[in-house]
Amino acid sequence: MLEIVWLGGNVNEQIAAQLKSRGYIDDFEANAAYTVLIINRDRVEIPTVELINAIEMATGKQYPHFELMRIISSMFANIRGGKLDEFSPQKIVLVAKESKRVLSIRIPESLYRKVNERAKQEGKTITKVVVEALEKHLS
Repeated sequence: MLEIVWLGGNVNEQIAAQLKSRGYIDDFEANAAYTVLIINRDRVEIPTVELINAIEMATGKQYPHFELMRIISSMFANIRGGKLDEFSPQKIVLVAKESKRVLSIRIPESLYRKVNERAKQEGKTITKVVVEALEKHLS
């Protein structure tokens, strides 16, 4: 589950209601202190124009494009259980964070040296190199 936390207030509540009515969020909770958008999916894509329309309807104002993009970027600063995967003039993509598990394995020293060298060459962590190799091998 993803939760986007905004400050409270009538405008943010109206924006959340618009996003819910269009199916971009599943629910929201609003009070004077905060508005929490709730998304019960692993991924959601919100066309930027939909968010612009919701902002302008809630505020009753039209804004210059650069100002709208600044406003929108600040709206996704506090995401629980996920992250902002893409932010562009066309769309906002939010994805849930996959839970991670620790796996401790023993490998031959020669394989460790290869993994360590690859990590240094590619500027990645050893974990990243191993995860990428497992994903490639198990796909």
